[in-house]
Amino acid sequence: QNKFKVFCITEFNMPAQCGFERYLHFTYYFLNVDDFRWLPNETLSLMMGEAGRYVSRQWIGRWKQRLEALDVISAASEFTYYFAQGQTQILTDSNTYKKAWREYFQDRENGASWGYAIEKMKHNYGGVGRKQPISELSAFHTQFYEMVNECFHSQIVSDT
Repeated sequence: QNKFKVFCITEFNMPAQCGFERYLHFTYYFLNVDDFRWLPNETLSLMMGEAGRYVSRQWIGRWKQRLEALDVISAASEFTYYFAQGQTQILTDSNTYKKAWREYFQDRENGASWGYAIEKMKHNYGGVGRKQPISELSAFHTQFYEMVNECFHSQIVSDT
């Protein structure tokens, strides 16, 4: 893990107080498990918590932004569409997502408060409509990918 931490600090300018163990686990899953990349941040947060490495959806978003800024990943032109309410995320398609927001804005234009319009969306669709870009891996950072895999596997071995 120290090797990973030093690499992140020196090569990626990450702050020394970053939760590197959680970041290592998140990054390993993000780089190696295809389904992990397209899931909503809320779902990733729940999955990390179930694995004993809780990370908020906000931190996951920041970590993805950092990976994008460093060109380790790029946001693709495709999105995951879902409705979120509390700990629940319901995957949907683009058309349903757009329909929900169209109804929201029609309600607002007709004089409904934002709170009423959002509550109506939650009632009709099971949550608030959200979309998230599906990230793609860059082919130029194989050294980083190898470092993550090596450090993750050595940590798993040392934990057992």
